[in-house]
Amino acid sequence: METLTLTLRMFENNTSLSFSIGKYDQLFPVFENYSKSLNLNMNALYYKFDGQLIYPYMTPNQLDMETGDIIDVSMSINYIC
Repeated sequence: METLTLTLRMFENNTSLSFSIGKYDQLFPVFENYSKSLNLNMNALYYKFDGQLIYPYMTPNQLDMETGDIIDVSMSINYIC
């Protein structure tokens, strides 16, 4: 199984974390672990890759991701105080 290392980066709180994931695995566990590391609900965040909104059921293969790619993370407007 081919594994990729992806970085999730959030500008609002200046955090970034890297995760390993299988090329054909859904991104859900990565998003879940990242949100837990920030002590936030996963639904409080949205994720973009190359400007495209991405969803937890998508896979790195569907998005043509490669090791070292960065997913930009932002707070949902509903969760900003």
